[in-house]
Amino acid sequence: MKSIASKLAGILVATVMACGLFVASTVDAHAYVDPGTGAMILQIIGAIVAGGLFYFRQIRDKISSWFARKPPGTTPSDQA
Repeated sequence: MKSIASKLAGILVATVMACGLFVASTVDAHAYVDPGTGAMILQIIGAIVAGGLFYFRQIRDKISSWFARKPPGTTPSDQA
């Protein structure tokens, strides 16, 4: 049985690939999105990502371990 992290990683990969496909296959829309709306959309996306990282602690710890200088396999609670 797959772990939750591997399932979420698969979903993330599929989402990124779908977004890439949508961006690559676009044609001229002749539409306008003002800067305020664009900034609001970016803030919403950022809030979703940040909220997801805090909600899924295992993923957050794995990402933070990439930037920390400690041996792999240890968690912050192990060092206290």
